[in-house]
Amino acid sequence: MLLNMHGTVARAGWVLVGPAPAKEGGAAVDAIAPLEDLSGYGDSSVTAIYASHVLTRQSYGTMEFQGHDGADAPTYGGAKSASKPKSSPLEMTLREWHRVLKPGGALLLSVPDLMALAELYLDDALTFAERFFVMRIIFGGQTAPNDFQRVGLDYETAALYLNGTGFCQLKRRTMGFGLFEDDPSDMVFKGRQVSVNIAAIACKPGEPIVVSIPDPADAAAAAAKAAAAAEGGGGGGGEGAAGGQR
Repeated sequence: MLLNMHGTVARAGWVLVGPAPAKEGGAAVDAIAPLEDLSGYGDSSVTAIYASHVLTRQSYGTMEFQGHDGADAPTYGGAKSASKPKSSPLEMTLREWHRVLKPGGALLLSVPDLMALAELYLDDALTFAERFFVMRIIFGGQTAPNDFQRVGLDYETAALYLNGTGFCQLKRRTMGFGLFEDDPSDMVFKGRQVSVNIAAIACKPGEPIVVSIPDPADAAAAAAKAAAAAEGGGGGGGEGAAGGQR
């Protein structure tokens, strides 16, 4: 089973999980569930999860602390030993995704790259409209209740959360994933990729599966090599870029 979390484009073979029924004209969702609650799916039942610019809608922190006596009432300002921090919505979401993924299952994660976007925002060459567009990527379009970005991540901070919730073998993609049309993971603005794209594995007990997701960068490199060979008259660049295209 392949889950596309809160995406906007359907693709054969993928279950489109939405926060609510699709609006008129939008892609029909196959299931409705919050990002952090996949209770409709059993433990280790999913092969891959795709999440593009949706994880950062979850808060990275909480002001709620639960007393060690189990009381539900939050306590503030007390000694550190007197309260136990609760997991943030961001961490709970990643742990839930880890729960439903099979051992060796893949999380294909794309989040706005705060470092790249901050540098773009400070670029004096940008017009006001362009800088406003960058700001909307950072904070979300805010055209719907779930269209707010609540945390800024770069590769280092995203990796910290992934490693802390049971994911391993992180591989950063230099391009998008190429799985869905008009996907934010593929977005380039002013010559810069504005997303951090990471393929991660769910490390957990059990016989691991092997999930192969073609990297568009490999196809692009093969195509460039073939073109260079053709221009050089070598004629030996027939490796082509077909491998990995889906």
